[in-house]
Amino acid sequence: MRDMVIKEQLMAFRKSESEDTKKGSTETKKYSHFHYCYNNSIQVCRDTYLALAGVSHKYLKSLVKHLQEHGLEE
Repeated sequence: MRDMVIKEQLMAFRKSESEDTKKGSTETKKYSHFHYCYNNSIQVCRDTYLALAGVSHKYLKSLVKHLQEHGLEE
């Protein structure tokens, strides 16, 4: 349940998404940029958001990757 809540928040916080291909490589990487917010009005840094959500940076990174690859499916 917590994963879905954080994924929904990430969708709301998404500022932009871009793709980049390294020179000489065929692999394309997706990058997402977020504006993290508290109470949907106060913008906070990622570290503060992590503390408020009670998750680690590694956990958030895996949720972002899953969201990019699979969307909101659980």
